Amino acid sequence: MIMQELNIRELKQQARQRMKQAVPHYAWMTLAYLALTTGLSSALDVAMGGGAVTNLYYANFMPLFANLLLTLLGVVLAFGYKWWSLRLYRGQDTDWGNLIDGFSMAGRVVWMEVLILLRIVGWAMLGSIGIAMLVVPLSLLDSVGFVWLSVLLLVGVIVAFCIWLTYRYALAPYLLMDHPQQGASRAVVESVFRMKGFKWQMFKLDLSFLGWYLLNWIISMVVLYPFVGQALQELLPILGTLTDPQAAIMAVVNSNMVGNLLSTLATFPLLVWLMPYHSLATAGFYFQRSQMQDNEAPFSPWET
Repeated sequence: MIMQELNIRELKQQARQRMKQAVPHYAWMTLAYLALTTGLSSALDVAMGGGAVTNLYYANFMPLFANLLLTLLGVVLAFGYKWWSLRLYRGQDTDWGNLIDGFSMAGRVVWMEVLILLRIVGWAMLGSIGIAMLVVPLSLLDSVGFVWLSVLLLVGVIVAFCIWLTYRYALAPYLLMDHPQQGASRAVVESVFRMKGFKWQMFKLDLSFLGWYLLNWIISMVVLYPFVGQALQELLPILGTLTDPQAAIMAVVNSNMVGNLLSTLATFPLLVWLMPYHSLATAGFYFQRSQMQDNEAPFSPWET
């Protein structure tokens, strides 16, 4: 069967058009989502570290419990944000309640994410073993260059394989939205079926947003550097002697609250435009892929 090509430019154009029609405005909806996820997480971090904790039990258990709750909350809210995006792309009515629509089937949403994680980890482990058997013989050659080449090749192939695995399950949330009665497991398996031949197309869609994300990062670094640049320069001479240089760099960056706040404010306008833009384009990918399904063979749960 010849796979049809999705028109990425048309998908993105339609996403921008839907953003103009969004009620409530896409920026306010995105800000509400960020406040309930990133904002709540940041506030909790400040609260947990803001005072002395004398009870060892609470010092160790409460942060872990709070992070678990925030993770589950983030999973369900992310599902709601995607649901809002799909409704908006389809031209359906949207409202603030769409963000919490996922709570009506929170158990299935969480179970879907668990199934996806287990499948990715399982396939990644099996794939890593096979890849290692092919690459490791290079490291046995009597050359430091070949050793590093084999390590880089191994890591690169494993990362690429994991990305490929992630795209297999990219449509599962949308399938669960449209067919909640069929359950999380069916959504995960059917996503694999529907993404056959379309993983590269979705990768190209995501890749088309890379420039915007890089611009967002550059703006953040330009604003942040005047606040942490001196400290980083002082850290560089001793970086090689540290046991965890990455943690030291992150500590310097995170320690400057003013710089981080200004960096966040500088990137916010682009972020609240880019997030719904990308989310709507992805919802559009699912919408167009679903329309193609009518002309294809019926779904088979054995084709995983």
